[in-house]
This record gives sequence, structure tokens and C-alpha cells, in this order.
Amino acid sequence: MAPTDFSSQSYWENRFTATQTPFEWLLPLDDTTRIVAKLISDHSTNRAGVSDPPPHGPYILHIGCGTSELSLCLRDWVCCPSHVHNVDYSEEAVKFGRRREEALFASRDADQRRMRWSTADLLSLPGVHSLTGEDGTLFDFILDRSTSDAIACGDNIAVLSTWAGGGDDGPSSVSLPPVEVLALHLAAITAVGGRWIAISYSGDRFGFLERITHAEIETARNNDISTAADSQPVDGQVVKPATFWRLEKKEQLAIPESEVSTGRNESTHTVHRPTIGHWLYVLIRRKASLATGV
Repeated sequence: MAPTDFSSQSYWENRFTATQTPFEWLLPLDDTTRIVAKLISDHSTNRAGVSDPPPHGPYILHIGCGTSELSLCLRDWVCCPSHVHNVDYSEEAVKFGRRREEALFASRDADQRRMRWSTADLLSLPGVHSLTGEDGTLFDFILDRSTSDAIACGDNIAVLSTWAGGGDDGPSSVSLPPVEVLALHLAAITAVGGRWIAISYSGDRFGFLERITHAEIETARNNDISTAADSQPVDGQVVKPATFWRLEKKEQLAIPESEVSTGRNESTHTVHRPTIGHWLYVLIRRKASLATGV
């Protein structure tokens, strides 16, 4: 039997067509909302590199929203529901979320304010750019609960980029792992100082930000030291996600599990399984600007 391709759109379309019920990835909903709410509270009024907090409150992009109830909780953390954009690879998941919001909030919102819902391929730059809306507003927070894990299951992607050091013949081709392409695309729609909050099963999901050279660190620091107005587009070099993202936090989330077991004498006792650890990552958008795209 062929292994499941979690990077495939057809897999997710089939899954959400077959199962029309809320499902939470990796962590229970209460644990996820507690973590995310604290991070948003801690940083929404003190974004790195921004002297004044945004007057409109945060804009939140929820990638890989699936059928999670987290989408509905996000309404409590913004000034207007439309400041939340829930995105999934599966059209069925997006339809499910939109119906849930309508059913739960139709009687509460006299002006019919709703969150935004879209189906998108996050490895397509035009599709990612479309998520910002007509006014081009950038996101202050990106929420990712195992979406980068699913994307990581895919093959490397050949990227044509004017960043790739192409000469007179035009841009050259660069092969990048899919999560690195995701990082570049999300950098294009994230405000300077914005946070990418990711919960992952992998302790090495953003290893490309941890394994950078001293020269790359210095270049990134220089980008952060310069003012946003002075930040120059990265061009004529091989682009790397570390130019645009800094790993601020990596923390293991212990998930203790237990099961109740009955022995032969019918006495009930608790058997503790080994601790399972997921990972919390917080990435900060650096000041380097993107002039062209991948």
C-alpha cells in the first residue's frame, strides 16, 4: 500500500468530504486557544520594529483551518471578524467552516459581519497574494497547526526567481523544500514584526532557520537594524527564508497520556504511556522586503 500523501489536495478533499465534523489537530482546542491567545496578547501591541500598535487591531491568517473550532474562536481576538482569514487546501473544509460560522453567529450579528474563507494553494505565490484582499493589508499573525507538517511531505519545488542570481538570460531555477517555499510566500503577506505561530509534531520543522551560517546571521541582523523605510529588496542572490524570518521561540509541548486498563482480577488501574511531545514555534518577520517573488 502506498503511503498517504498528506501534501495532496485530493487527500484532504476526500477526507473532509467523508467527515463533516469538527476535528482538532495535535492539541485539544482549549490548549491551543490558551497558547495562541497569550502569544497574541503579548505581541499584538508591541510588534518588533513597529513604534505604534496597529489602530485596527491584528489581522490573522489561519492556514490549514480544516474543520477546527479554532477558526470560530479567532473572532474574539480581532476588532472585526473580517480581520480573520481562514484558508485551507480543501474546498469542502472551507465550505464546512463557512456554514458553521453562519449557523452559530447569524442571530448574533445584526450587520452580518463574517470572517473571510478561502481555498488556496500556499505553494502558489499568486494564490497567496490573493489572501491579502483588495487593500493589500498584511497579516500580523499567521496560525499554523500542522499545516507546515503536511506541506513538508511533498517533493522539492523548482522555483524560478529573480532572487536566484540569474544573469542576462533571466532568472535561474532553484530547487527548494516545500516548507522553505511556504516561508518565502508567507513572508510576502506578513507585516514586519508579524508572528508565524506554528504547532508541529516535528522538532526539526524549521531547521533551516536554526542551521544558518554566521554570515547569514550577520546579514539578517543588518536587515533588522535598518529602518523599514531603508530596507532594500533582496535581489541578485540566492534567497533564503532566514532573510525574512527569525526563529524567536521553540518549545516542546508535553502531552501526557494515560489509559485505564482492567487486569485479570477485575481491578482497575491506570497505565501511563510515554510522554508525547509536540512543538511550538514562533517566527518573527524581519525587515527585509520582497521586491519580486518566487
